[in-house]
Amino acid sequence: MSSQPTPDLSELFTERSLWEIYRKSPSVFRNPFNRGVLIATAILLATFACFHFAWGSSGAPRLHFAEVFANWANVGISFAGTILGFLVAGFAVLFTVLRPQTLANLQQITRPDHNVSELKLLFFVFVDVFVHYVSFLFWCMAVLVFGAKDGPADWVGRIAGGWWPASPEIVGHAIFAAWGTWFVLLVLKLKSFIFNLYQCLLLGMADTLE
Repeated sequence: MSSQPTPDLSELFTERSLWEIYRKSPSVFRNPFNRGVLIATAILLATFACFHFAWGSSGAPRLHFAEVFANWANVGISFAGTILGFLVAGFAVLFTVLRPQTLANLQQITRPDHNVSELKLLFFVFVDVFVHYVSFLFWCMAVLVFGAKDGPADWVGRIAGGWWPASPEIVGHAIFAAWGTWFVLLVLKLKSFIFNLYQCLLLGMADTLE
């Protein structure tokens, strides 16, 4: 009885960093629902930031960005840290429910629109979510460290404000819109992660019944 040939897994090791994996991961804009929600959120927050900046220029109350961003950073650290634990558990489930033979079969199937195997695409989707949450966690920690009152960011803002008084407000409103959109993007990424995990569980269950 001849043994089955060993599948070529060299393709799985071509990427050398998380950045390379992230660049090759499917974009969130490929999903019409995700694309619509993300664009709508970005437009709403950008519109609010523009109107609030123009309204504040006339003497109306301004947002205290240092306090707002500190609260967002604390919430973001708690949120991202909790979800990262869930993601690690979900990634472990992937290798629990899928047999080695199933993984080998997925490696031999190539999806034309991505030009990579189904197995590698599965890894890309999972790692893409990890990259976003780790980056978000790093950003929130950086805000707490550098963005505290009288901290480095405050010092740079005062210097920039001396050259151009409106610059701190412009930067603050831009960060407000971008950060808020990123929050929504993370929720959409989590939704996609749960769906992909569900699909993996179904695949593993169907594979065990064969």
